[in-house]
Amino acid sequence: EVASERAGYRLSVAHKAQDGYPTAAGTDGNDFLFSNKGHFRGAWKPSERTTLDLFVGGTWDTQGVVDAANPQGRFRHHFQMLKHSYAAGPNSSIHALLARRDDSRTFDPLFQGPLHVREYQYDGEIAHNLDSMSGRMHTVYGAGFRYTGVYSAGIFAGRPAQKNAVLRGFASQSWQVLPRLNLIGAFSLEDSDTGGAEPAYQFAAVATPRQNHVLRASYGLAPTIPTLYQKAANQQATSQVLLVGNPAMRPQRLRSYEASYQGSFADRRLLLEANVFYMDIDALGETIVKSFVSVPSTLLTLSFDNENKALARGAEVKGTYRWDAMRSVYANYTYESISDAKGKTNVVRGTPPHKLNFGGAAALGRGFSLGLNAGYQDAHALYSQATGRTLDVHAYWRVDGRLAFKPKPGMEWFVACQNMTRSRHVEFPEGLVVPRTYQAGLALQFGAGGEKAE
Repeated sequence: EVASERAGYRLSVAHKAQDGYPTAAGTDGNDFLFSNKGHFRGAWKPSERTTLDLFVGGTWDTQGVVDAANPQGRFRHHFQMLKHSYAAGPNSSIHALLARRDDSRTFDPLFQGPLHVREYQYDGEIAHNLDSMSGRMHTVYGAGFRYTGVYSAGIFAGRPAQKNAVLRGFASQSWQVLPRLNLIGAFSLEDSDTGGAEPAYQFAAVATPRQNHVLRASYGLAPTIPTLYQKAANQQATSQVLLVGNPAMRPQRLRSYEASYQGSFADRRLLLEANVFYMDIDALGETIVKSFVSVPSTLLTLSFDNENKALARGAEVKGTYRWDAMRSVYANYTYESISDAKGKTNVVRGTPPHKLNFGGAAALGRGFSLGLNAGYQDAHALYSQATGRTLDVHAYWRVDGRLAFKPKPGMEWFVACQNMTRSRHVEFPEGLVVPRTYQAGLALQFGAGGEKAE
């Protein structure tokens, strides 16, 4: 990393090799990873009002695919983004960006030979930020576009080239109505090839009845447009399974209601947070059986539809107590209940109803420190799109720990262990288990900015 008063850049590279997780049957899982990453970020201030930021990066991965028909996949990804920021005045700024990404994926071998997929995307956006009424009102408005293209003769047989163009306009407004009350509203309208014209909006009120105590209530609508695969797929997955898209797929719409409280006590040593939420999901997208024939040969045809609805409601509470920067304890609990119109197992039981985490960190003296975390997840079911099967996961506890030693400022040796109480438990729908793992390393901090290397 190199920086001066007017310009600077940062270059990073990373390599990772990891064997696959074992399966519940005791065999080796086929989800190994061999990864290389490189990123560059540069910043330049040609004037006091103007800033240019450049982001460039890429990943080169080879990864095992859990489905037995796909022994491995090769993934090549690179992206570029240029951002321009201009301070038009003390209360006004303009931001513009252009971005591009390119993905190439190859699954080799696959039924009927290798499967190649190339996906590329172009983005552009411009936004104006404006403060008024002595900072009590903050306004943002702008527009953007996105063009996505996908080419794959294996996934879109007969029409290998697919595209989706999206135009979007947006605006948001925050207003400090009273010294202890803020109102926030945001709205966007986008028009896409796969979803048509779809609005999205959110409204929120944030109140501070007393110092260090915040109440928030919000309501929002967010659509999810169908993917190109859901609309136009034509893929012979195996000799007996055909996946076809549904041109009539509609956008999925999520309406959410949420209320929350955040507060601090005992001179900010104790932090508490609680929130409740209710979500209504309309036109829920899912995979369906379109047809099944056995003559002259067996063929199962799968497709997609929006004929389901789901409701999700729940609550979450969090608490943290800090004696000082080196000693703290915390706990959080989440309850969530999901139901749907069709009673699908992967919808109703796909999320653990109860989740609990608690732990803490403490300095042991002479440069040593210890962190512990215990977590519980209730019984639930995991659905695998790769295999089409549902796997029951029993309730389990997990305990992790990390012991560190700092012989001097800027240097830390550490050793960590995951799943200290159980040697393995299932966490993935394909039957892969997370084993007990041990990690050790050295972390260094250097330079004025405290850059960290491990």
